[in-house]
Amino acid sequence: MRPIMGRESVLVWNGKSDAIYREARRQIAAKNGIAPSTVKELDFPKFFAGSVATLAYVPVFQGTTGWWGELLGTNAKIRSKIIISPECQIYEIGTEMPAVSKRLFAAEAMPKSFKRIRETVISVKDMIATDSGTILALLVGNNENKLKNCIKTAGGEYFGCLGGY
Repeated sequence: MRPIMGRESVLVWNGKSDAIYREARRQIAAKNGIAPSTVKELDFPKFFAGSVATLAYVPVFQGTTGWWGELLGTNAKIRSKIIISPECQIYEIGTEMPAVSKRLFAAEAMPKSFKRIRETVISVKDMIATDSGTILALLVGNNENKLKNCIKTAGGEYFGCLGGY
């Protein structure tokens, strides 16, 4: 990894070097002034434990679920989103929480609770069913307290803010 304006930066990419990959590197380089290193896998807790001056760029392809689960329990926060194509978005992940208009939250609740959660001006960005019959969800919104209360009332668990864009 090489320093980028005081930051180390990596693009997590386990696919082939195609047009989408080249466009992702081009847009990241345009944003940071230099292209990121590329890695096939990233251990998020280790990567973000050593320095606050690190950025990871994670591609999320249409239909992908659960990509954000690796952020739970780390100090990593989603900082921004770069749209590469209709099928691919790149999320910039770092340790500093930026000023954002949309905040991302993680919570776990029973499936029947999600109707009430959607009524709290929070929308569901991604959901994963667990072995215990609950749903682990990535939620988008601005009213964290209202979401916490809704999750608590429904008997679920709120995991916190994962950043925003």
